[in-house]
Amino acid sequence: MSGVVEGFGRLHPALVHFPVALILTAAVAELLYMWRREQRFGDAARFMVAASAWLAVPAAAAGFAGATELAPSLERVFSVHRITGVGLPILAFLVYAMSEGARRSGQVWEQMAYRLFLLVAVAGVLVAAYSGGLLAHGAASETGHIGAAGDFGLTPYRMIWY
Repeated sequence: MSGVVEGFGRLHPALVHFPVALILTAAVAELLYMWRREQRFGDAARFMVAASAWLAVPAAAAGFAGATELAPSLERVFSVHRITGVGLPILAFLVYAMSEGARRSGQVWEQMAYRLFLLVAVAGVLVAAYSGGLLAHGAASETGHIGAAGDFGLTPYRMIWY
């Protein structure tokens, strides 16, 4: 059973990119809807938020399954990554529910609340992505190069390609 869990955990780097891209693209689609007032952009944004929420669940589960040893110096970064990784699927479901409520009621305040929470989700995605990048690839060195995970004592995830 441990091999199955470890194998699932190795999928985390592959699974996280699609929900991240969907949330970011949903925000762009919502901006286009605000600018152009074409319903197709609003529909696309709602679809992408819903898809991101559902796809973030296995990505987060794989992250938990793939978490292994951690250098003590990176415990804070890992905590931030884990908290955002758990919170973002929940937030994405909330944003989707808000978008549906705003669409059905037509209330301006609901539309603004939906957009505000979508913006919060985008910020959360950026924080999770940055902290995940630090865990997987290390911090930028003084020369500006990104070090390999092993260069910084990072071993929270055993990546598929390592």
